[in-house]
Amino acid sequence: MGSILVIDDDVGVRETFSIGLGHAGHTVVLAASGQEGTQLGSEHRPDVAVIDLRLPDIVGTEVLRALRTSSPRTAVVMITGFGSEAAAAEALRLGAKDWLNKPVDLDDLVAVVTRLLPSSSLQRFDLVQHAALRCVNMMLRVVDSPSDPRTVSAWARLLAASPGAVRNWCRTAGLKPKAVLKLTRVIRANSIAATGSSLANLLDVADLRTVDALKRLGAPRSSPRFEFPMDPGELLMRQRWVDDCVVLDLLHRMLTKRLDTANPIETNSTEPHRVVVEAPSSRCRDK
Repeated sequence: MGSILVIDDDVGVRETFSIGLGHAGHTVVLAASGQEGTQLGSEHRPDVAVIDLRLPDIVGTEVLRALRTSSPRTAVVMITGFGSEAAAAEALRLGAKDWLNKPVDLDDLVAVVTRLLPSSSLQRFDLVQHAALRCVNMMLRVVDSPSDPRTVSAWARLLAASPGAVRNWCRTAGLKPKAVLKLTRVIRANSIAATGSSLANLLDVADLRTVDALKRLGAPRSSPRFEFPMDPGELLMRQRWVDDCVVLDLLHRMLTKRLDTANPIETNSTEPHRVVVEAPSSRCRDK
Protein backbone atom coordinates (compact mmCIF):
# COMPACT_ATOMS: atom_id res chain seq x y z
CA MET A 1 0.00 0.00 0.00
CA GLY A 2 2.71 2.46 1.04
CA SER A 3 6.35 2.71 2.08
CA ILE A 4 6.88 3.23 5.81
CA LEU A 5 10.09 4.06 7.71
CA VAL A 6 10.10 3.09 11.40
CA ILE A 7 12.83 4.64 13.58
CA ASP A 8 13.01 3.27 17.14
CA ASP A 9 15.89 1.96 19.24
CA ASP A 10 13.68 -0.72 20.85
CA VAL A 11 13.99 -3.89 18.76
CA GLY A 12 10.70 -5.22 20.11
CA VAL A 13 8.86 -2.08 19.03
CA ARG A 14 10.48 -2.17 15.60
CA GLU A 15 9.52 -5.81 15.03
CA THR A 16 5.96 -5.30 16.31
CA PHE A 17 5.42 -2.25 14.09
CA SER A 18 6.96 -4.08 11.13
CA ILE A 19 4.62 -7.06 11.54
CA GLY A 20 1.52 -4.92 12.05
CA LEU A 21 2.22 -2.57 9.15
CA GLY A 22 3.40 -5.45 6.95
CA HIS A 23 0.17 -7.37 7.48
CA ALA A 24 -1.70 -4.23 6.44
CA GLY A 25 0.09 -4.37 3.09
CA HIS A 26 2.82 -1.79 3.65
CA THR A 27 6.51 -2.02 2.78
CA VAL A 28 8.46 -1.34 5.98
CA VAL A 29 12.06 -0.16 6.44
CA LEU A 30 13.54 -0.22 9.96
CA ALA A 31 16.17 1.95 11.65
CA ALA A 32 17.58 1.65 15.17
CA SER A 33 19.01 5.17 15.51
CA GLY A 34 18.41 8.71 14.41
CA GLN A 35 21.41 8.81 12.09
CA GLU A 36 20.45 5.52 10.44
CA GLY A 37 16.88 6.73 10.06
CA THR A 38 17.99 10.02 8.56
CA GLN A 39 20.11 8.19 5.99
CA LEU A 40 17.38 5.68 5.10
CA GLY A 41 14.83 8.47 4.86
CA SER A 42 17.02 10.32 2.38
CA GLU A 43 17.61 7.14 0.34
CA HIS A 44 14.08 5.70 0.30
CA ARG A 45 11.93 8.84 0.67
CA PRO A 46 9.10 6.90 2.31
CA ASP A 47 5.45 7.91 2.26
CA VAL A 48 5.33 7.94 6.08
CA ALA A 49 8.02 7.96 8.78
CA VAL A 50 7.22 6.77 12.33
CA ILE A 51 9.86 8.28 14.63
CA ASP A 52 10.49 7.69 18.34
CA LEU A 53 11.12 10.98 20.14
CA ARG A 54 13.91 9.59 22.35
CA LEU A 55 16.64 7.93 20.27
CA PRO A 56 20.10 6.85 21.48
CA ASP A 57 22.04 9.38 19.40
CA ILE A 58 19.83 12.35 18.55
CA VAL A 59 16.37 13.64 19.45
CA GLY A 60 13.54 12.49 17.16
CA THR A 61 12.68 16.09 16.29
CA GLU A 62 16.15 16.45 14.75
CA VAL A 63 15.36 13.49 12.47
CA LEU A 64 12.09 15.23 11.62
CA ARG A 65 13.98 18.39 10.67
CA ALA A 66 16.35 16.40 8.45
CA LEU A 67 13.50 14.56 6.69
CA ARG A 68 11.71 17.83 6.00
CA THR A 69 14.76 18.77 3.93
CA SER A 70 15.73 15.45 2.30
CA SER A 71 12.22 14.05 1.79
CA PRO A 72 9.65 16.87 2.13
CA ARG A 73 6.75 14.69 0.94
CA THR A 74 7.24 12.21 3.79
CA ALA A 75 4.51 12.49 6.44
CA VAL A 76 5.90 12.10 9.95
CA VAL A 77 4.27 10.48 12.99
CA MET A 78 6.07 11.01 16.31
CA ILE A 79 6.06 8.30 19.01
CA THR A 80 6.91 8.77 22.68
CA GLY A 81 6.54 6.87 25.92
CA PHE A 82 6.75 10.00 28.04
CA GLY A 83 3.65 11.91 26.92
CA SER A 84 5.33 15.33 26.84
CA GLU A 85 2.81 17.89 25.60
CA ALA A 86 5.57 20.43 25.01
CA ALA A 87 7.53 17.98 22.85
CA ALA A 88 4.36 17.08 20.93
CA ALA A 89 3.62 20.73 20.26
CA GLU A 90 7.21 21.26 19.07
CA ALA A 91 7.04 18.27 16.71
CA LEU A 92 3.73 19.45 15.25
CA ARG A 93 5.17 22.96 14.81
CA LEU A 94 8.11 21.44 12.90
CA GLY A 95 5.78 19.61 10.52
CA ALA A 96 4.80 16.30 12.13
CA LYS A 97 1.35 15.19 11.03
CA ASP A 98 0.36 13.22 14.12
CA TRP A 99 1.48 11.99 17.53
CA LEU A 100 1.01 8.66 19.34
CA ASN A 101 1.95 7.72 22.91
CA LYS A 102 3.54 4.41 23.89
CA PRO A 103 2.37 1.73 24.25
CA VAL A 104 1.00 2.20 20.74
CA ASP A 105 -2.06 0.22 19.71
CA LEU A 106 -1.30 -1.38 16.32
CA ASP A 107 -4.78 -0.67 14.98
CA ASP A 108 -4.32 3.01 15.85
CA LEU A 109 -0.91 3.05 14.17
CA VAL A 110 -2.21 1.42 10.98
CA ALA A 111 -5.17 3.82 10.91
CA VAL A 112 -2.94 6.88 11.27
CA VAL A 113 -0.45 5.67 8.67
CA THR A 114 -3.22 4.82 6.19
CA ARG A 115 -4.80 8.24 6.65
CA LEU A 116 -1.48 9.94 5.90
CA LEU A 117 -0.71 8.01 2.71
CA PRO A 118 -0.89 9.95 -0.54
CA SER A 119 -4.00 9.15 -2.58
CA SER A 120 -1.88 7.71 -5.40
CA SER A 121 -0.54 5.00 -3.07
CA LEU A 122 -4.05 4.06 -1.97
CA GLN A 123 -5.26 3.93 -5.56
CA ARG A 124 -2.30 1.75 -6.54
CA PHE A 125 -3.01 -0.64 -3.66
CA ASP A 126 -6.68 -0.90 -4.65
CA LEU A 127 -5.63 -1.84 -8.19
CA VAL A 128 -3.13 -4.48 -7.01
CA GLN A 129 -5.64 -5.93 -4.53
CA HIS A 130 -8.28 -6.15 -7.26
CA ALA A 131 -5.78 -7.77 -9.64
CA ALA A 132 -4.82 -10.35 -6.97
CA LEU A 133 -8.47 -11.30 -6.47
CA ARG A 134 -8.97 -11.54 -10.23
CA CYS A 135 -5.90 -13.80 -10.56
CA VAL A 136 -7.14 -16.15 -7.85
CA ASN A 137 -10.53 -16.39 -9.54
CA MET A 138 -8.82 -17.11 -12.87
CA MET A 139 -6.78 -19.84 -11.21
CA LEU A 140 -9.87 -21.46 -9.73
CA ARG A 141 -11.45 -21.58 -13.19
CA VAL A 142 -8.56 -23.82 -14.23
CA VAL A 143 -8.96 -25.97 -11.11
CA ASP A 144 -12.59 -26.57 -12.12
CA SER A 145 -11.77 -27.19 -15.76
CA PRO A 146 -12.10 -30.71 -17.24
CA SER A 147 -8.99 -30.04 -19.37
CA ASP A 148 -5.44 -29.03 -18.60
CA PRO A 149 -4.39 -25.70 -20.21
CA ARG A 150 -0.75 -26.01 -21.16
CA THR A 151 -0.25 -22.40 -22.27
CA VAL A 152 -1.39 -18.92 -21.31
CA SER A 153 -3.32 -18.81 -24.59
CA ALA A 154 -5.21 -21.99 -23.65
CA TRP A 155 -5.86 -20.52 -20.22
CA ALA A 156 -7.25 -17.38 -21.84
CA ARG A 157 -9.58 -19.42 -24.07
CA LEU A 158 -10.89 -21.19 -20.99
CA LEU A 159 -11.66 -17.78 -19.46
CA ALA A 160 -13.10 -16.37 -22.71
CA ALA A 161 -10.46 -13.64 -22.48
CA SER A 162 -7.46 -12.54 -24.51
CA PRO A 163 -3.97 -13.78 -23.61
CA GLY A 164 -2.93 -10.14 -23.18
CA ALA A 165 -5.66 -9.56 -20.60
CA VAL A 166 -4.61 -12.62 -18.60
CA ARG A 167 -0.97 -11.54 -18.64
CA ASN A 168 -1.89 -7.98 -17.63
CA TRP A 169 -3.95 -9.11 -14.64
CA CYS A 170 -1.08 -11.31 -13.42
CA ARG A 171 1.54 -8.61 -13.89
CA THR A 172 -0.59 -5.96 -12.22
CA ALA A 173 -0.76 -8.26 -9.19
CA GLY A 174 3.04 -8.59 -9.34
CA LEU A 175 2.93 -12.19 -10.61
CA LYS A 176 4.55 -13.94 -13.57
CA PRO A 177 1.83 -15.41 -15.83
CA LYS A 178 3.70 -18.62 -16.72
CA ALA A 179 4.63 -19.26 -13.09
CA VAL A 180 1.02 -18.74 -12.01
CA LEU A 181 -0.17 -21.15 -14.69
CA LYS A 182 2.30 -23.85 -13.60
CA LEU A 183 1.10 -23.61 -10.01
CA THR A 184 -2.53 -23.62 -11.15
CA ARG A 185 -2.09 -26.74 -13.29
CA VAL A 186 -0.47 -28.60 -10.40
CA ILE A 187 -3.26 -27.51 -8.03
CA ARG A 188 -5.83 -28.77 -10.54
CA ALA A 189 -4.01 -32.11 -10.92
CA ASN A 190 -3.68 -32.43 -7.17
CA SER A 191 -7.39 -31.77 -6.65
CA ILE A 192 -8.43 -34.66 -8.92
CA ALA A 193 -5.61 -37.05 -8.01
CA ALA A 194 -6.28 -40.29 -6.20
CA THR A 195 -3.72 -42.21 -4.17
CA GLY A 196 -1.08 -43.56 -6.52
CA SER A 197 -2.17 -41.37 -9.44
CA SER A 198 0.48 -40.49 -11.98
CA LEU A 199 0.94 -36.76 -12.51
CA ALA A 200 1.63 -37.48 -16.17
CA ASN A 201 -1.89 -38.90 -16.52
CA LEU A 202 -3.45 -35.89 -14.83
CA LEU A 203 -1.77 -33.30 -17.04
CA ASP A 204 -1.82 -32.78 -20.78
CA VAL A 205 1.93 -33.34 -21.02
CA ALA A 206 3.80 -35.63 -23.39
CA ASP A 207 7.37 -34.87 -22.27
CA LEU A 208 8.15 -36.65 -19.00
CA ARG A 209 10.87 -34.09 -18.30
CA THR A 210 8.14 -31.46 -17.98
CA VAL A 211 6.26 -33.70 -15.57
CA ASP A 212 9.45 -34.19 -13.59
CA ALA A 213 9.96 -30.42 -13.37
CA LEU A 214 6.37 -29.85 -12.25
CA LYS A 215 6.73 -32.51 -9.53
CA ARG A 216 9.57 -30.46 -8.03
CA LEU A 217 7.07 -27.57 -7.63
CA GLY A 218 9.41 -24.98 -9.05
CA ALA A 219 12.28 -25.86 -6.71
CA PRO A 220 15.87 -26.41 -7.95
CA ARG A 221 16.72 -29.60 -9.83
CA SER A 222 18.40 -31.10 -6.77
CA SER A 223 15.18 -30.83 -4.72
CA PRO A 224 13.08 -33.96 -4.17
CA ARG A 225 9.93 -34.67 -6.16
CA PHE A 226 6.62 -34.90 -4.33
CA GLU A 227 3.90 -37.48 -4.54
CA PHE A 228 0.32 -36.52 -5.22
CA PRO A 229 -2.26 -35.97 -3.89
CA MET A 230 -0.90 -33.52 -1.32
CA ASP A 231 -2.61 -31.40 1.30
CA PRO A 232 -3.34 -28.00 -0.36
CA GLY A 233 -1.54 -26.14 2.43
CA GLU A 234 1.57 -28.29 2.04
CA LEU A 235 1.52 -27.85 -1.72
CA LEU A 236 1.33 -24.05 -1.43
CA MET A 237 4.05 -24.01 1.23
CA ARG A 238 6.46 -26.16 -0.82
CA GLN A 239 5.93 -24.61 -4.26
CA ARG A 240 8.37 -21.94 -5.47
CA TRP A 241 6.50 -20.34 -8.38
CA VAL A 242 4.46 -17.79 -6.44
CA ASP A 243 5.52 -16.10 -3.18
CA ASP A 244 2.86 -13.40 -2.84
CA CYS A 245 1.24 -13.66 0.62
CA VAL A 246 -2.13 -12.27 -0.49
CA VAL A 247 -2.52 -14.76 -3.33
CA LEU A 248 -1.21 -17.76 -1.36
CA ASP A 249 -3.35 -17.09 1.70
CA LEU A 250 -6.49 -16.49 -0.33
CA LEU A 251 -5.85 -19.58 -2.46
CA HIS A 252 -5.32 -21.74 0.61
CA ARG A 253 -8.49 -20.46 2.23
CA MET A 254 -10.56 -21.12 -0.88
CA LEU A 255 -9.11 -24.55 -1.55
CA THR A 256 -9.65 -25.57 2.08
CA LYS A 257 -13.21 -24.27 1.91
CA ARG A 258 -13.83 -26.44 -1.15
CA LEU A 259 -12.69 -29.50 0.76
CA ASP A 260 -14.91 -28.66 3.73
CA THR A 261 -18.10 -27.75 1.89
CA ALA A 262 -19.66 -27.74 -1.54
CA ASN A 263 -20.67 -24.08 -1.12
CA PRO A 264 -18.26 -21.72 -2.91
CA ILE A 265 -16.68 -18.92 -0.91
CA GLU A 266 -17.58 -15.33 -1.73
CA THR A 267 -14.36 -13.60 -2.77
CA ASN A 268 -15.54 -10.11 -3.65
CA SER A 269 -16.31 -9.24 -0.03
CA THR A 270 -12.94 -10.40 1.29
CA GLU A 271 -10.08 -8.09 2.18
CA PRO A 272 -7.17 -10.35 1.18
CA HIS A 273 -4.46 -8.58 3.15
CA ARG A 274 -6.37 -9.49 6.35
CA VAL A 275 -6.55 -13.21 5.55
CA VAL A 276 -4.21 -15.18 7.83
CA VAL A 277 -3.46 -18.80 6.95
CA GLU A 278 -0.46 -20.28 8.73
CA ALA A 279 0.67 -22.86 6.19
CA PRO A 280 1.55 -20.67 3.19
CA SER A 281 2.32 -17.62 5.32
CA SER A 282 5.30 -19.40 6.86
CA ARG A 283 7.31 -18.71 3.72
CA CYS A 284 5.87 -15.38 2.67
CA ARG A 285 8.30 -12.54 2.25
CA ASP A 286 8.17 -9.51 4.55
CA LYS A 287 6.15 -6.70 3.14
